[in-house]
Parts: sequence; C-alpha cells; structure tokens
Amino acid sequence: MKKAIISRSRRIMLSLILVFSIAAVASIVKVQAAGIITGWLWGGTEESSDGSINGNETGVYWVSMNSKNCDVNENGTYEGSSEGAPAGCPTSGAVKLYRVNIPSPTSGGELSGYAWSPGLGYISFNSSELGGCPSNPCKAWRTGNRIKGWARFLEIKKEFEKATPNSGGWQGWISLEGNANGTPYGITINNDNTLSGYGWSGTNSAIAGELGWIDFGQAKIENVCAIHSASGPTLDHIQNCRPLVVTTEDSTDGQVVNFSDNGSAKIDISSNSTCSGAADSTSCAISGGECTVYVKGIDFSSNDTVPVNVTGDCGAATANVNLIKTLDCEVSCPDSFEVRSGSTASYDVSVTGEAGCALETCIKKVGGSTNITDVSKDGTQCKVTADSSSNYGSATSDAVAGDDSCSTKVYVKAPGWVETNPTQ
Repeated sequence: MKKAIISRSRRIMLSLILVFSIAAVASIVKVQAAGIITGWLWGGTEESSDGSINGNETGVYWVSMNSKNCDVNENGTYEGSSEGAPAGCPTSGAVKLYRVNIPSPTSGGELSGYAWSPGLGYISFNSSELGGCPSNPCKAWRTGNRIKGWARFLEIKKEFEKATPNSGGWQGWISLEGNANGTPYGITINNDNTLSGYGWSGTNSAIAGELGWIDFGQAKIENVCAIHSASGPTLDHIQNCRPLVVTTEDSTDGQVVNFSDNGSAKIDISSNSTCSGAADSTSCAISGGECTVYVKGIDFSSNDTVPVNVTGDCGAATANVNLIKTLDCEVSCPDSFEVRSGSTASYDVSVTGEAGCALETCIKKVGGSTNITDVSKDGTQCKVTADSSSNYGSATSDAVAGDDSCSTKVYVKAPGWVETNPTQ
C-alpha cells in the first residue's frame, strides 16, 4: 500500500503558515478547454491505524478538482449538506471559482487551472507557475490516455521562495508520472473518463517525499461543450446565400446544433451551400469543433438585422444576420458590343436612382454561341474578355445595380471574319 510519510511538527508548521497566507493566492483564470476534471484527490496517512478518516491523518487529505464539488447546485453559494455537498465542504459564504481544464484526447496539450486543498491551498496546473520544476518540461499535459508533468502547491512554493524560506525545505512539487523510491507511478484516463493512479508529492530524487502519494482515483473528466462563437453573415440581393459558422468549446463530434430564424419572412436557413431547400430552421452536427449552415436572404426592402437562435446540447447563442437594402436604381447599357477573340474590351454603364445607386456587378449570362471567358465590373464599365479560340459568335452580359439590370449582346469576331447576315 502506498503511504505518505510526514511528521506532526511539519504539519503544524504548514498549518500555521497557511492561516496567515492562504488569502493571497493568484486569481483564477477561466480557460476554454475540451474538458474539466471534477471529483477529488486523496493524499493521507493514518497516524493511528484505526482504519477511518477521523482527523488523526497526516498528508494532503482531500483535494477538490472543481469548485462545484462543494457548490453542488452551482448557485455561487456554499450551503453544505443542504445542497448535497460532502462533509468538510464550507457551509456558507460565496463560492470561489476554480477548476482544472484538460484538453481532448485527439488534440492533446497542456492542462490548466487550479485544484484546492482545504489545508494546503491552491494547486496550480498552469505552466506559467511551474517554472523551475525538477525536470523538463515544466508543465502538466495530456498524451492520449496519460497525464504527465507537474503541478505545484502554491502556498508551499511561496514559503520556499522567500528570502528566508519557511517551508521546512519543501518545494510543493507534485510529479504526475515517474518513479519514486523504486515504485513507478502515473495517472491514467480510463475509457469511462474516470482517472486512476497516483501522483507523488516531492521530486523523484532531490526530495525523497514531501506529502507522498496522491491518489487520483476519485476524479473524472467531464466534457465541456459550450457554444462560444456564432458569426452571422451579411447578405445582399447579389450575395444572398452565405455560411453561418458556429464554433464550440469542445470538438466532440456528433453533438447536434439547431438553428431557427423564428419564422422570419426575411431569411431562411439551409444545410447546403446552394441554399436549396431553405426553411425557417435546420440543424447540423459538430465536427472538429465547428458546425456550418447557410442563410438565404429573401427580403431586401430595408437594412435589417435578423437574429438566428442557435441551441443544442452545447448551449445556446444568437447569430445576427445583416441584410443590406436593395436600392431603387435605373441601369442603362448598350444593346450590343463587339470584342475581338482573345482580347479584352469594356463598355459604359449608366446608373441613376436614389442615393447610393452605382454599378454593382457585371455578369455573363449562361448560353450564347461563343465563349466569353470573363465579365467583370471595372469602375463604371463592364469589362469583357473573349476566348482566343472563338472565331465568330455572340453571348450576353448583364450589368446590375440595385433592383435593376440591363443586358448587352456581346459579339465576338476573329480577325478576317466578316458578318454576312447582320440582322441575325
């Protein structure tokens, strides 16, 4: 059986230190992560072998990995047994938030955040507070189903680093994988997301052991799946089908996200990029931390913002879709225009109407007897490029501004070709 060896005098000394210094702990930083660790760690040794936890133990005792262990109903107030909190939790007062974050098994990466020991204060898993660890790298991280690296008791660290150290030589390190006095140890993440195994309070060699073995067997990982970003598109009468992308805090595949425009007559939502089959609502499944649907604009009679409700197992958000008013414009362009094959030429477009009316785009209509390779807007003109392989033929180009458009028949002629029937 693994045991921690710690003298009563050292325990008393640390308790006195913490009475005066425990309030001066680094602020808790909320970090987006793929999961949080909940439950408890235990590090204790019986002074009297009576087989029960009754106050005569030495060591770390219970360590809470998440503030909701003692704030069971998560209302921000400690209420003790009346909310189902275990014995030893505070029974009154405001909750001080803390938690340990852990990345997903596919992404891997560093752990972060804090755990809390009622007797020894905060335990940091943040790499920014783990510098100078006994062996590199100085961080806590996940690799597959293993947790490796270091954590540290911040109060012991503070006492150790004073000009006149007052930690009894302890440094506060917790090794998460290694070999202590010939005994290999480590922490495993099981298939059901429970943890098993031990960490070691002390280094593997320089300090034989401070608080000894710390059992991770009563902790587990809870997946975090929260919508934290929903970016709504801007639509106009030309670009009237665009994506709405939702990103989530967790990349767990398969979680369903639902989208609804609340019955708006101005937009519809589709699951495909062409906006076919668009309706008042649709859904998609998260893949790689993202979920994408497509919004189709219907009514552009005014500038407007239409909210889309985003809901699901991952939480809720609102994505605002911006609609740009279609202006009342009049567009004039030549009935016909000629361009040489393999060349580029432009024709003028006149636009009048309400304030803001201007040439917006030039497009090639499908069809025609020749190949126009490109039609584009060039200031107040439409620029046309004809395929070099075209000898003679015609196609149609449209100029668009606001709610109006005009068509121009574009004739393509190769050098040396003569039109024999100009009326056609």
